[in-house]
Amino acid sequence: MLVAASCVASSHAATVVGVGYDLLRTAPGTQFMGQPFTGVPIGIFDFGGSIGVQNLGLTDTLIYRSAPVETPLPDTVPIEIVALQLMSVNPIDLGAGLGTHYITLQSARGGPASAGTVTVDNTTFDNAFSVFYDVRFGALNGPIILSDVLDFTGSGLWSHDAEPGTFLIDGVNHLLNGVDISTDFHLAGPVTHIDNSGPGHAHIVISTPEPQHYALGAVLGLLAFAGYRRLRLG
Repeated sequence: MLVAASCVASSHAATVVGVGYDLLRTAPGTQFMGQPFTGVPIGIFDFGGSIGVQNLGLTDTLIYRSAPVETPLPDTVPIEIVALQLMSVNPIDLGAGLGTHYITLQSARGGPASAGTVTVDNTTFDNAFSVFYDVRFGALNGPIILSDVLDFTGSGLWSHDAEPGTFLIDGVNHLLNGVDISTDFHLAGPVTHIDNSGPGHAHIVISTPEPQHYALGAVLGLLAFAGYRRLRLG
């Protein structure tokens, strides 16, 4: 009887969020070792299967949910940070001399996966994960000057509806059930991932904007840089 009851309960579970990815962009305010860091776009990523290789725009952080979120809520499912690329905003010295430093995942060179869980409720979520990272000097493929692991937690709001201007890829973060957005998962505002081991590490992420939105941002950035150059040359 207990087995039968369990089967009946299981058959009534409904998928709330499908298997898929979060395409995220690092926001201002991100800190590592007390220094400001910004994102470096991943560029292209091979999702395999029918989706294949896709351009990710300005995405610098890619998180994968490997199991569906199902009722009853809250439900906890595994996640993995499959790509992460950051660079120091300013030249800094972390022991190898003054220069630009980069953060990459150890898994990018065959090291351990950066994994954890996300617990999803009706409109909120909480995640916890371990990031196995390398600090590289001078370039994304530069010499590794430090390898370590940090444990992060974060929480925020989510919605089936993407915020206006969100970068969408069918089967990745859009139309996860192949029909509509009823099992999609999107951040509803920024999320701060905080290292619980001590101060100096905080990674703030937002949803990646679609091309026309970040193209405008690039133009404004170039204009600001041109103004800076004029001030310097003047």
